[in-house]
Amino acid sequence: MTKGNGFYTSLALITFVIIIAFSNFSGVYICVSSRLNLDTCTLLGKSIWEWLELLIAPAALAILGILSSEYFSNQAKRREDREKEEQEVRLEQEKKLAQDKERQGVLKDYFEKITQRLLDEAWPLKYAVWKEADDGTIENEKRKKLVAVTRAMTLAILRELDGTRKASVVKFLKETGALQYISLSSADLSQADLRYLDLQGIDMKRVDLSEANLSDSNISGANLDEANLKSTIFSGGTLRASLNRADLSDADLRGANLNGAELNGATLTGTILGNANLTKASLEKAYLVGTDLTGAALVGARGIAATFTKALLIETDLSESDLAKADFSSANLQRAILSRSNLEGANFSGADIRGAYLSRANLKDTDLLNIQWDNNTFWPDNAEMVNAKNIPVSLRKHLGI
Repeated sequence: MTKGNGFYTSLALITFVIIIAFSNFSGVYICVSSRLNLDTCTLLGKSIWEWLELLIAPAALAILGILSSEYFSNQAKRREDREKEEQEVRLEQEKKLAQDKERQGVLKDYFEKITQRLLDEAWPLKYAVWKEADDGTIENEKRKKLVAVTRAMTLAILRELDGTRKASVVKFLKETGALQYISLSSADLSQADLRYLDLQGIDMKRVDLSEANLSDSNISGANLDEANLKSTIFSGGTLRASLNRADLSDADLRGANLNGAELNGATLTGTILGNANLTKASLEKAYLVGTDLTGAALVGARGIAATFTKALLIETDLSESDLAKADFSSANLQRAILSRSNLEGANFSGADIRGAYLSRANLKDTDLLNIQWDNNTFWPDNAEMVNAKNIPVSLRKHLGI
Protein backbone atom coordinates (compact mmCIF):
# COMPACT_ATOMS: atom_id res chain seq x y z
CA MET A 1 0.00 0.00 0.00
CA THR A 2 1.38 3.41 -0.96
CA LYS A 3 1.53 6.40 1.36
CA GLY A 4 -1.17 8.27 -0.56
CA ASN A 5 -3.58 5.34 -0.59
CA GLY A 6 -3.25 4.56 3.16
CA PHE A 7 -5.21 7.58 4.31
CA TYR A 8 -8.01 7.08 1.82
CA THR A 9 -8.30 3.38 2.62
CA SER A 10 -8.68 4.09 6.35
CA LEU A 11 -11.21 6.82 5.63
CA ALA A 12 -13.17 4.42 3.43
CA LEU A 13 -13.22 1.80 6.21
CA ILE A 14 -14.49 4.32 8.78
CA THR A 15 -17.18 5.50 6.36
CA PHE A 16 -18.19 1.90 5.70
CA VAL A 17 -18.55 1.22 9.44
CA ILE A 18 -20.77 4.32 9.86
CA ILE A 19 -22.96 3.31 6.93
CA ILE A 20 -23.38 -0.21 8.29
CA ALA A 21 -24.07 1.14 11.76
CA PHE A 22 -26.88 3.37 10.53
CA SER A 23 -28.36 0.70 8.30
CA ASN A 24 -30.83 -1.89 9.64
CA PHE A 25 -30.03 -4.19 6.66
CA SER A 26 -33.53 -3.51 5.32
CA GLY A 27 -33.05 0.12 4.39
CA VAL A 28 -31.40 3.28 5.57
CA TYR A 29 -32.07 4.10 9.21
CA ILE A 30 -34.31 7.15 9.59
CA CYS A 31 -33.70 9.25 12.65
CA VAL A 32 -36.61 10.18 14.91
CA SER A 33 -36.38 13.88 14.21
CA SER A 34 -36.85 15.14 10.71
CA ARG A 35 -34.27 17.76 11.57
CA LEU A 36 -31.70 15.07 12.36
CA ASN A 37 -31.45 15.91 16.04
CA LEU A 38 -28.26 14.12 17.04
CA ASP A 39 -29.37 13.93 20.66
CA THR A 40 -32.52 11.88 19.86
CA CYS A 41 -31.22 9.96 16.82
CA THR A 42 -30.23 6.53 18.18
CA LEU A 43 -29.00 3.18 16.93
CA LEU A 44 -28.95 -0.04 18.92
CA GLY A 45 -29.60 1.98 22.05
CA LYS A 46 -26.69 4.38 21.51
CA SER A 47 -26.84 8.01 20.39
CA ILE A 48 -24.84 9.41 17.53
CA TRP A 49 -22.53 11.16 19.99
CA GLU A 50 -21.78 7.84 21.69
CA TRP A 51 -21.05 6.20 18.37
CA LEU A 52 -18.76 9.07 17.38
CA GLU A 53 -16.89 8.74 20.67
CA LEU A 54 -16.38 5.06 19.92
CA LEU A 55 -15.11 5.81 16.40
CA ILE A 56 -12.89 8.82 17.14
CA ALA A 57 -10.22 6.83 18.98
CA PRO A 58 -9.62 4.23 16.23
CA ALA A 59 -9.85 6.94 13.54
CA ALA A 60 -7.29 9.06 15.38
CA LEU A 61 -5.01 6.07 15.80
CA ALA A 62 -5.37 5.22 12.12
CA ILE A 63 -4.53 8.79 11.08
CA LEU A 64 -1.62 8.93 13.55
CA GLY A 65 -0.33 5.67 12.17
CA ILE A 66 -0.54 6.97 8.61
CA LEU A 67 1.21 10.23 9.50
CA SER A 68 3.90 8.40 11.47
CA SER A 69 4.44 6.00 8.59
CA GLU A 70 4.76 8.88 6.14
CA TYR A 71 7.10 10.80 8.45
CA PHE A 72 9.48 7.87 8.95
CA SER A 73 9.25 7.04 5.26
CA ASN A 74 10.26 10.63 4.38
CA GLN A 75 13.06 10.49 6.94
CA ALA A 76 14.36 7.30 5.39
CA LYS A 77 14.11 8.80 1.90
CA ARG A 78 16.00 11.92 2.99
CA ARG A 79 18.65 9.80 4.68
CA GLU A 80 18.96 7.68 1.56
CA ASP A 81 19.25 10.78 -0.66
CA ARG A 82 21.84 12.31 1.67
CA GLU A 83 23.92 9.12 1.70
CA LYS A 84 23.67 8.91 -2.10
CA GLU A 85 24.79 12.52 -2.43
CA GLU A 86 27.70 12.00 -0.02
CA GLN A 87 28.71 8.90 -1.95
CA GLU A 88 28.65 10.83 -5.24
CA VAL A 89 30.81 13.56 -3.68
CA ARG A 90 33.28 10.93 -2.40
CA LEU A 91 33.42 9.24 -5.80
CA GLU A 92 33.98 12.59 -7.51
CA GLN A 93 36.77 13.47 -5.06
CA GLU A 94 38.36 10.06 -5.53
CA LYS A 95 38.11 10.49 -9.30
CA LYS A 96 39.75 13.91 -9.11
CA LEU A 97 42.52 12.60 -6.85
CA ALA A 98 43.16 9.68 -9.19
CA GLN A 99 43.14 12.00 -12.19
CA ASP A 100 45.43 14.45 -10.41
CA LYS A 101 47.83 11.65 -9.49
CA GLU A 102 47.81 10.39 -13.07
CA ARG A 103 48.49 13.87 -14.46
CA GLN A 104 51.33 14.40 -12.01
CA GLY A 105 52.85 11.09 -13.10
CA VAL A 106 52.51 12.03 -16.76
CA LEU A 107 54.15 15.42 -16.09
CA LYS A 108 56.99 13.83 -14.16
CA ASP A 109 57.61 11.33 -16.96
CA TYR A 110 57.58 14.17 -19.51
CA PHE A 111 60.12 16.23 -17.56
CA GLU A 112 62.45 13.22 -17.28
CA LYS A 113 62.28 12.47 -21.01
CA ILE A 114 62.69 16.10 -22.03
CA THR A 115 65.65 16.49 -19.67
CA GLN A 116 67.34 13.51 -21.33
CA ARG A 117 66.81 15.11 -24.73
CA LEU A 118 68.18 18.44 -23.54
CA LEU A 119 71.33 16.63 -22.41
CA ASP A 120 71.64 14.80 -25.72
CA GLU A 121 74.71 15.81 -27.70
CA ALA A 122 72.53 16.39 -30.76
CA TRP A 123 70.30 18.94 -29.05
CA PRO A 124 70.59 22.38 -30.71
CA LEU A 125 71.60 24.13 -27.48
CA LYS A 126 74.91 22.30 -27.68
CA TYR A 127 75.72 24.32 -30.76
CA ALA A 128 76.26 28.04 -31.15
CA VAL A 129 74.41 28.03 -34.45
CA TRP A 130 71.69 25.59 -35.49
CA LYS A 131 70.82 25.55 -39.14
CA GLU A 132 67.15 25.15 -39.91
CA ALA A 133 67.88 24.47 -43.55
CA ASP A 134 68.96 21.03 -44.67
CA ASP A 135 72.72 21.20 -45.05
CA GLY A 136 72.99 17.50 -45.79
CA THR A 137 74.86 16.60 -42.61
CA ILE A 138 73.85 13.66 -40.47
CA GLU A 139 74.21 15.76 -37.32
CA ASN A 140 71.78 18.37 -38.54
CA GLU A 141 69.21 15.76 -39.56
CA LYS A 142 69.45 14.18 -36.12
CA ARG A 143 68.91 17.54 -34.45
CA LYS A 144 65.83 18.19 -36.59
CA LYS A 145 64.30 14.84 -35.72
CA LEU A 146 65.07 15.32 -32.03
CA VAL A 147 63.31 18.69 -31.97
CA ALA A 148 60.36 17.34 -33.97
CA VAL A 149 59.87 14.43 -31.56
CA THR A 150 60.17 16.76 -28.57
CA ARG A 151 57.53 19.09 -30.04
CA ALA A 152 55.19 16.17 -30.73
CA MET A 153 55.60 14.96 -27.14
CA THR A 154 54.95 18.48 -25.83
CA LEU A 155 51.74 18.98 -27.82
CA ALA A 156 50.48 15.56 -26.75
CA ILE A 157 51.21 16.13 -23.06
CA LEU A 158 49.55 19.55 -23.05
CA ARG A 159 46.27 17.99 -24.19
CA GLU A 160 46.26 15.72 -21.12
CA LEU A 161 47.15 18.25 -18.42
CA ASP A 162 45.14 20.76 -16.42
CA GLY A 163 45.76 24.52 -16.57
CA THR A 164 48.30 24.64 -13.73
CA ARG A 165 50.46 21.86 -15.13
CA LYS A 166 50.27 23.29 -18.65
CA ALA A 167 51.85 26.42 -17.20
CA SER A 168 54.56 24.27 -15.62
CA VAL A 169 55.45 22.83 -19.03
CA VAL A 170 55.67 26.26 -20.65
CA LYS A 171 57.78 27.65 -17.79
CA PHE A 172 60.10 24.62 -17.95
CA LEU A 173 60.61 25.00 -21.71
CA LYS A 174 61.14 28.74 -21.30
CA GLU A 175 63.68 28.44 -18.48
CA THR A 176 65.67 25.73 -20.26
CA GLY A 177 65.76 27.73 -23.49
CA ALA A 178 63.95 24.97 -25.38
CA LEU A 179 61.24 27.36 -26.60
CA GLN A 180 63.81 28.79 -29.00
CA TYR A 181 63.44 25.61 -31.01
CA ILE A 182 60.10 24.08 -30.02
CA SER A 183 57.12 25.80 -31.60
CA LEU A 184 53.94 26.03 -29.55
CA SER A 185 51.90 26.41 -32.71
CA SER A 186 48.51 24.63 -32.37
CA ALA A 187 49.22 23.83 -28.71
CA ASP A 188 46.40 23.43 -26.20
CA LEU A 189 47.04 26.02 -23.48
CA SER A 190 43.40 26.49 -22.53
CA GLN A 191 42.92 27.52 -18.87
CA ALA A 192 46.68 27.74 -18.42
CA ASP A 193 47.97 30.10 -15.73
CA LEU A 194 50.63 32.04 -17.62
CA ARG A 195 50.76 35.15 -15.47
CA TYR A 196 53.99 37.18 -15.33
CA LEU A 197 55.66 35.08 -18.05
CA ASP A 198 57.97 36.54 -20.68
CA LEU A 199 56.93 34.89 -23.95
CA GLN A 200 58.39 37.42 -26.36
CA GLY A 201 58.77 36.22 -29.93
CA ILE A 202 57.26 32.78 -29.27
CA ASP A 203 55.51 31.02 -32.16
CA MET A 204 51.93 30.42 -30.95
CA LYS A 205 50.05 30.43 -34.23
CA ARG A 206 46.61 28.74 -33.90
CA VAL A 207 47.27 28.10 -30.20
CA ASP A 208 44.27 27.56 -27.91
CA LEU A 209 44.49 30.09 -25.07
CA SER A 210 40.79 30.10 -24.23
CA GLU A 211 40.15 30.95 -20.55
CA ALA A 212 43.89 31.21 -19.95
CA ASN A 213 45.30 33.84 -17.60
CA LEU A 214 47.98 36.02 -19.21
CA SER A 215 47.78 38.93 -16.79
CA ASP A 216 50.97 40.99 -16.62
CA SER A 217 52.74 38.70 -19.10
CA ASN A 218 54.77 39.87 -22.09
CA ILE A 219 53.97 38.38 -25.49
CA SER A 220 55.58 41.10 -27.59
CA GLY A 221 56.48 39.93 -31.06
CA ALA A 222 54.75 36.57 -30.60
CA ASN A 223 52.85 35.07 -33.51
CA LEU A 224 49.27 34.50 -32.39
CA ASP A 225 47.64 34.48 -35.80
CA GLU A 226 44.37 32.50 -35.80
CA ALA A 227 44.77 31.83 -32.08
CA ASN A 228 41.79 31.16 -29.83
CA LEU A 229 41.75 33.68 -26.97
CA LYS A 230 38.09 33.37 -26.01
CA SER A 231 37.51 34.52 -22.42
CA THR A 232 41.26 34.97 -21.94
CA ILE A 233 42.37 37.22 -19.08
CA PHE A 234 45.15 39.57 -20.17
CA SER A 235 44.79 42.61 -17.98
CA GLY A 236 47.95 44.67 -17.57
CA GLY A 237 49.98 42.58 -20.01
CA THR A 238 51.96 43.52 -23.11
CA LEU A 239 50.54 42.08 -26.30
CA ARG A 240 52.37 43.83 -29.12
CA ALA A 241 51.97 40.71 -31.21
CA SER A 242 50.55 39.37 -34.45
CA LEU A 243 46.90 38.45 -33.80
CA ASN A 244 45.59 38.43 -37.33
CA ARG A 245 42.28 36.51 -37.58
CA ALA A 246 42.59 35.55 -33.91
CA ASP A 247 39.45 34.99 -31.87
CA LEU A 248 39.49 37.16 -28.72
CA SER A 249 35.76 37.00 -28.01
CA ASP A 250 34.85 37.82 -24.39
CA ALA A 251 38.54 38.14 -23.48
CA ASP A 252 39.49 40.45 -20.61
CA LEU A 253 42.17 42.75 -22.00
CA ARG A 254 41.49 45.79 -19.86
CA GLY A 255 44.56 47.95 -19.47
CA ALA A 256 46.55 45.68 -21.83
CA ASN A 257 49.36 47.10 -23.93
CA LEU A 258 48.60 46.27 -27.58
CA ASN A 259 50.67 49.09 -29.00
CA GLY A 260 51.24 48.28 -32.66
CA ALA A 261 49.44 44.92 -32.41
CA GLU A 262 48.21 43.33 -35.63
CA LEU A 263 44.53 42.44 -35.26
CA ASN A 264 43.49 42.38 -38.90
CA GLY A 265 40.36 40.28 -39.33
CA ALA A 266 40.37 39.44 -35.62
CA THR A 267 37.13 38.77 -33.72
CA LEU A 268 36.74 40.80 -30.53
CA THR A 269 33.02 40.38 -29.87
CA GLY A 270 32.27 41.28 -26.26
CA THR A 271 35.96 41.76 -25.51
CA ILE A 272 36.85 44.10 -22.63
CA LEU A 273 39.51 46.57 -23.73
CA GLY A 274 38.82 49.37 -21.28
CA ASN A 275 41.83 51.70 -20.93
CA ALA A 276 43.86 49.44 -23.22
CA ASN A 277 46.65 50.88 -25.35
CA LEU A 278 45.96 50.16 -29.03
CA THR A 279 48.09 53.00 -30.38
CA LYS A 280 48.96 52.38 -34.02
CA ALA A 281 47.29 48.98 -33.87
CA SER A 282 46.11 47.48 -37.14
CA LEU A 283 42.41 46.53 -37.04
CA GLU A 284 41.48 46.24 -40.70
CA LYS A 285 38.21 44.34 -41.09
CA ALA A 286 38.31 43.44 -37.40
CA TYR A 287 34.99 42.52 -35.77
CA LEU A 288 34.40 44.52 -32.57
CA VAL A 289 30.63 44.17 -32.06
CA GLY A 290 29.71 45.07 -28.49
CA THR A 291 33.37 45.50 -27.56
CA ASP A 292 34.14 47.67 -24.53
CA LEU A 293 36.81 50.20 -25.53
CA THR A 294 35.96 52.75 -22.86
CA GLY A 295 38.91 55.08 -22.30
CA ALA A 296 41.12 53.09 -24.67
CA ALA A 297 43.80 54.73 -26.81
CA LEU A 298 43.64 54.00 -30.55
CA VAL A 299 45.68 56.98 -31.67
CA GLY A 300 46.97 56.45 -35.19
CA ALA A 301 45.19 53.09 -35.44
CA ARG A 302 44.32 51.58 -38.80
CA GLY A 303 40.76 50.30 -38.74
CA ILE A 304 39.65 50.35 -42.34
CA ALA A 305 36.30 48.53 -42.78
CA ALA A 306 36.35 47.48 -39.13
CA THR A 307 33.00 46.79 -37.43
CA PHE A 308 32.32 48.69 -34.20
CA THR A 309 28.55 48.11 -34.09
CA LYS A 310 27.12 48.68 -30.58
CA ALA A 311 30.65 49.08 -29.22
CA LEU A 312 31.39 51.20 -26.14
CA LEU A 313 33.80 53.93 -27.22
CA ILE A 314 33.13 56.38 -24.42
CA GLU A 315 36.06 58.80 -24.05
CA THR A 316 38.06 56.63 -26.46
CA ASP A 317 40.88 58.39 -28.30
CA LEU A 318 40.62 57.60 -32.02
CA SER A 319 42.46 60.68 -33.19
CA GLU A 320 44.56 60.55 -36.36
CA SER A 321 43.23 57.09 -37.15
CA ASP A 322 42.29 55.70 -40.54
CA LEU A 323 38.72 54.46 -40.08
CA ALA A 324 37.50 54.65 -43.65
CA LYS A 325 34.38 52.55 -44.27
CA ALA A 326 34.29 51.51 -40.62
CA ASP A 327 30.87 50.66 -39.17
CA PHE A 328 30.01 52.58 -35.97
CA SER A 329 26.24 52.04 -36.20
CA SER A 330 24.51 52.20 -32.80
CA ALA A 331 27.90 52.61 -31.10
CA ASN A 332 28.35 54.81 -28.03
CA LEU A 333 31.00 57.44 -28.80
CA GLN A 334 30.16 59.96 -26.10
CA ARG A 335 33.11 62.32 -25.56
CA ALA A 336 35.22 60.24 -27.96
CA ILE A 337 38.09 61.97 -29.78
CA LEU A 338 38.08 61.59 -33.56
CA SER A 339 40.03 64.69 -34.52
CA ARG A 340 42.04 64.51 -37.75
CA SER A 341 40.74 60.97 -38.36
CA ASN A 342 39.79 59.63 -41.76
CA LEU A 343 36.09 58.73 -41.54
CA GLU A 344 35.44 58.62 -45.27
CA GLY A 345 32.53 56.31 -46.02
CA ALA A 346 32.13 55.37 -42.36
CA ASN A 347 28.69 54.49 -41.01
CA PHE A 348 27.57 56.34 -37.86
CA SER A 349 23.85 55.69 -38.23
CA GLY A 350 22.17 55.57 -34.83
CA ALA A 351 25.46 56.29 -33.06
CA ASP A 352 25.65 58.42 -29.91
CA ILE A 353 28.29 61.11 -30.47
CA ARG A 354 27.21 63.56 -27.80
CA GLY A 355 30.24 65.51 -26.64
CA ALA A 356 32.46 63.85 -29.26
CA TYR A 357 35.36 65.80 -30.79
CA LEU A 358 35.54 65.60 -34.61
CA SER A 359 37.68 68.62 -35.37
CA ARG A 360 39.37 68.41 -38.79
CA ALA A 361 38.02 64.88 -39.37
CA ASN A 362 37.39 63.71 -42.95
CA LEU A 363 33.61 63.20 -43.23
CA LYS A 364 33.36 62.56 -46.96
CA ASP A 365 30.36 60.25 -47.52
CA THR A 366 30.15 59.61 -43.77
CA ASP A 367 26.62 58.44 -42.89
CA LEU A 368 25.14 60.50 -40.00
CA LEU A 369 21.60 59.08 -40.17
CA ASN A 370 19.74 59.27 -36.83
CA ILE A 371 22.83 60.19 -34.84
CA GLN A 372 22.52 61.54 -31.29
CA TRP A 373 24.42 64.79 -30.83
CA ASP A 374 24.32 67.81 -28.56
CA ASN A 375 25.78 71.29 -28.25
CA ASN A 376 28.98 69.79 -26.83
CA THR A 377 29.67 67.82 -30.02
CA PHE A 378 32.58 69.53 -31.79
CA TRP A 379 32.25 69.37 -35.59
CA PRO A 380 34.66 70.05 -38.46
CA ASP A 381 34.14 73.29 -40.34
CA ASN A 382 31.10 73.58 -42.58
CA ALA A 383 33.15 73.09 -45.73
CA GLU A 384 33.89 69.56 -44.51
CA MET A 385 30.45 68.92 -42.99
CA VAL A 386 28.63 69.29 -46.30
CA ASN A 387 30.50 66.20 -47.57
CA ALA A 388 28.69 63.99 -45.05
CA LYS A 389 25.50 62.05 -45.84
CA ASN A 390 22.12 62.06 -44.09
CA ILE A 391 22.91 65.04 -41.90
CA PRO A 392 19.96 65.54 -39.50
CA VAL A 393 17.85 68.60 -40.25
CA SER A 394 18.35 69.85 -36.70
CA LEU A 395 22.13 69.66 -37.15
CA ARG A 396 22.00 71.46 -40.48
CA LYS A 397 20.01 74.23 -38.82
CA HIS A 398 22.42 74.32 -35.88
CA LEU A 399 25.45 74.64 -38.18
CA GLY A 400 23.75 76.85 -40.73
CA ILE A 401 24.41 74.60 -43.71
